[in-house]
Amino acid sequence: MKYFLYIISLATAFVSAEPHFIWTKNIAASNLIANSGVIPSMTIDKNGKVVVSYLSTRSPGNSHQLICAKETGNSGPFLPYKITPFDRGEIVSLTFSDEKAMAAANIPSGGVAFYSQNGNPISYKITKNTLNKVDNRIFSSFMERPSWHGEIGIEAGTINGTHKLQPKLIEKLREMHTPVYRFPGGTDIDYINWQDMIDNVPGRTNSAGEPLPRPVTIGHLGGSVSNFFGYDEFYDLTTNLGNEAIIPVNFRDAVADVKTLSDAALHAASLVAYCNAEQGASLPAGMIDWPAVRATNGHAASFGIKFFQIGNETWFYDDGISAITYANYVRAYVDKMREVDPNIQILVDAISSYQVAAVIDRIGTNGLYIVQHDYMPWQINNSNLKKNASPWSVDKLSMEDIWYAWVGIPNTFNSHGESIIGGMAIEQGRSKNLPVAVTEWNWNGWWDEPGNWYKSITAQAIGGAGYLHAYIRAGDVVSIACQSMTVGKNWPIASIVVSDAEKFDPFFLPSGMVTMFYSKYHGTSLIDIERKNVPTYNQPFKMNDIFSKDKVAIVDALATEDSTNIFFHVINRHFTKDIPVTIDLSAFSGMNSSAIHRKLQFAGYGWYEQTGPELGYFTNTPITISNNKVTVSLPKRSVSIIQFTK
Repeated sequence: MKYFLYIISLATAFVSAEPHFIWTKNIAASNLIANSGVIPSMTIDKNGKVVVSYLSTRSPGNSHQLICAKETGNSGPFLPYKITPFDRGEIVSLTFSDEKAMAAANIPSGGVAFYSQNGNPISYKITKNTLNKVDNRIFSSFMERPSWHGEIGIEAGTINGTHKLQPKLIEKLREMHTPVYRFPGGTDIDYINWQDMIDNVPGRTNSAGEPLPRPVTIGHLGGSVSNFFGYDEFYDLTTNLGNEAIIPVNFRDAVADVKTLSDAALHAASLVAYCNAEQGASLPAGMIDWPAVRATNGHAASFGIKFFQIGNETWFYDDGISAITYANYVRAYVDKMREVDPNIQILVDAISSYQVAAVIDRIGTNGLYIVQHDYMPWQINNSNLKKNASPWSVDKLSMEDIWYAWVGIPNTFNSHGESIIGGMAIEQGRSKNLPVAVTEWNWNGWWDEPGNWYKSITAQAIGGAGYLHAYIRAGDVVSIACQSMTVGKNWPIASIVVSDAEKFDPFFLPSGMVTMFYSKYHGTSLIDIERKNVPTYNQPFKMNDIFSKDKVAIVDALATEDSTNIFFHVINRHFTKDIPVTIDLSAFSGMNSSAIHRKLQFAGYGWYEQTGPELGYFTNTPITISNNKVTVSLPKRSVSIIQFTK
């Protein structure tokens, strides 16, 4: 059949170096061919799919819809995604070309009608308005030594039978540019004896009085972990890399009556003494001369550890005690620990407003941080999966369904659909003017249903970038955030994967690369931006702790600055589409005309392989500012940092 082509283009134009665009508004219906009976319109449904509506010529007067494949920005054409209903002979397709979308309808009487629409550009203007500080320690890491489910953390990175880390692992750790490491726990810290992680402990000898080696530690679930990498090795590593440290102490000994309160507090203070007391210092009554033990182990000088945390996730074992009793226990610990070193900073869990108030009443606010942990979604299965509040099943999920749910975290978003964060510690930090330390966070989840379901460590990384944006936006109160965990051998939340048998070289997982990227390139202040035409999507799924959301920004951007640079940080959450954005710098005079577009991209769709390869890769593209503006293309499934020099 001979077809006659009729093309109508809307007048609005969008010029870009990249042949892509993003839908930001619906398109009004229009007659394309007089008396044809085909009256299409284009709209965007709540899931971001392009919907073409038209009147049927086979069923006169009846309106039908064709939902075309989710837009990708590539050339197409795309076959129908879903048709409700569809009459044979009336074929509608969707094609992207020259920054336009065109819907084509086959008219039985002869001819094809085309309807096209230009895209609307996404643009940002960076202002001089400072919103909050950005603490470098937000980009820190948790160097855990777990003992369960086959994971032993940093211990897996030791050279077999020695106290030394694999050299290539040290290279990776140096590359991370981590400000603060939290070590060594974690859940196990409240169930173990810190002395297992050092040599020459008084009384730990054989029948001949000779020192015994470090014992194997039994963790909270009965699993074991060796102690080749202990406090002395950790100190040497942080000295080598130039990191600060957070050391948690066992608090459960007191709360669960494993020891008397005075004995438990003295035990915690003994760890402070081993780390920080000078040789010959006056120590609390009944305390072993731990500085002398440290000297015997090769470190006469103090470690100078600044941060000590009172327990870990105390909400798991403080049931039945009042806020006042809890605060009294904290005071007993802090008093004894500061008797050893009065300058240490104290980190305490924020479980309730009453508890925080009671702690402040007893130890004051000087040198006090309050703590929260942020993880999601945990295990996902059919019992905790819903779509639009109705039960759903894993086998009905597409890759894109999973992707857009997993990257749309954490669970709170601002009016633009951009990631922000709440929580008890953040609320109390703002209320009481206290700094917050998020000593553990990450995208942490897994499928709890039989089957090989899509599990993307790239989606986890993009979700992790959402967490970082949230912490930066909460920089008025969040001073420290430690991504969990630094090194591991089989948990896919590690920043670096190692082989305890050295069968392969250590490699980065995507989530660790994101935090490393931000740690290297960021300013000291968050500055405001103005946004135009930023697309959003509806996320209808609840997957355990991931909640459904009405509005998630496809492009999540923020700007930071220091004295010499402006950094534009931007997440492209789109699964299949590169997206151009224009950045306006007209508020700043005298900017260097040259800038760098730094990109972190990921190979494939992010399937996890325990032995590698490394999926993430960095590229840098020089760009030029013209008339105070620059347009860059954000790769799909990526994080970008555009660096401008003042």
